[in-house]
Amino acid sequence: MKRIKAFTLFELVLGMLLAAIVIGMAYYASSIFMRIYDSYSKGSYAQSELVLFKKVVSKDVERAARLDVRNDELLLKDPQGETVLSYTFASEYALRRGAAVDTFKLDNLQVRSSFEGNVQESGLTDLLVFSFRYAGEPAVFTVRKQYSAKDLFELKR
Repeated sequence: MKRIKAFTLFELVLGMLLAAIVIGMAYYASSIFMRIYDSYSKGSYAQSELVLFKKVVSKDVERAARLDVRNDELLLKDPQGETVLSYTFASEYALRRGAAVDTFKLDNLQVRSSFEGNVQESGLTDLLVFSFRYAGEPAVFTVRKQYSAKDLFELKR
């Protein structure tokens, strides 16, 4: 009788068991890395949204001739008094309306405005204080509009 070289049934089962263990470990490791990447991606998106909002609001305020607040809305006006841009604030977002419409997602957003140190609900403003929650922690940033004496004199007319 001629002997054929082959694996026994036990060796085949053992090989399949080891392969299943290696595949299970690879799947578990990949799922861990996917969760880490997903949480990093969400955090990175929230951070980029915040940075973009700060940059856009600061630049818009700097370019505007006048800032007016009315209810939950910020109006940015040109030297002739025409509204160029407006921001509408809600607790979950800030909506920017101009040539294009942008929405910035911010958690628990609250906006306070003041003029020359006096908090006000409506009218001319020179200081905006944005408070919100970022990564579960309270965060605040401010934007100030510098008016010259000449500008204030013309705006008060």
